[in-house]
Amino acid sequence: MKITELTFEFVIIGTKQQLAKTYNYSISTICVGNTDIVASSHVRNLRAWFDERFSMETHIMKTCGAAFYHLHNIRRIRKYLSQDIAETLIHAFVTSQIDYCNSLLFGLPSFHICKIQRVQNAAACVIFMKSKYRHITPLLKELHWLPVTYRIQFKVILITFKALHDMAPSYISNLLHV
Repeated sequence: MKITELTFEFVIIGTKQQLAKTYNYSISTICVGNTDIVASSHVRNLRAWFDERFSMETHIMKTCGAAFYHLHNIRRIRKYLSQDIAETLIHAFVTSQIDYCNSLLFGLPSFHICKIQRVQNAAACVIFMKSKYRHITPLLKELHWLPVTYRIQFKVILITFKALHDMAPSYISNLLHV
């Protein structure tokens, strides 16, 4: 059995102007004990990707890439599946990915969210075996799927509701003061 060495990375997050100041120092590694921590332009934490400007572009790009990979594979076998099975597979491999940590995307510009919306639209087309050029709203309504922007808002509102009514973990509830 091969034992791989863990690599640790850090990212400095800031505005373009703040980051320009740190580039003058060219921080490339930090040594903590016997471990070298390497600078990176983006890092992964709890399956979410964070970049140096906290734009979430890397997270969106990797999430969409993985989701389209799964959609491609499901589309290849879709004719052998019932609609219920196809919908279950889409939920397991695609919508679970676009919903994971989507509250981090709250407040992002719409051109970022549109990329994730394209994934959801493609998933609906795969379920119903329709062309990608078909009008998507009736398909989303039939699946009872909210558009991505509203899914993000719903998640933030749900977390807030749970925190206000002591149904959320204390570390979240303690952040709110009425």
